[in-house]
Amino acid sequence: MRPDLPQLNILVTIPLTPVQRQELENQAPGHVFTYSSREALQSPEVTAAGIILGNVPPAHLAGIKRLRWL
Repeated sequence: MRPDLPQLNILVTIPLTPVQRQELENQAPGHVFTYSSREALQSPEVTAAGIILGNVPPAHLAGIKRLRWL
């Protein structure tokens, strides 16, 4: 992880194999990954996210302050 970047919570809602998950995590060491299906998604997971890879219901996006990239 670059020292000038804060640790980010990365929420992934797209289906990935274990190998794909590992490859993704290798590209962003030091960040926290959460994997969830769109159907099982909880509001706290979305609220904590700095980055979201995939789709989330629009209702979950209201009032999010940490989100940098969707």
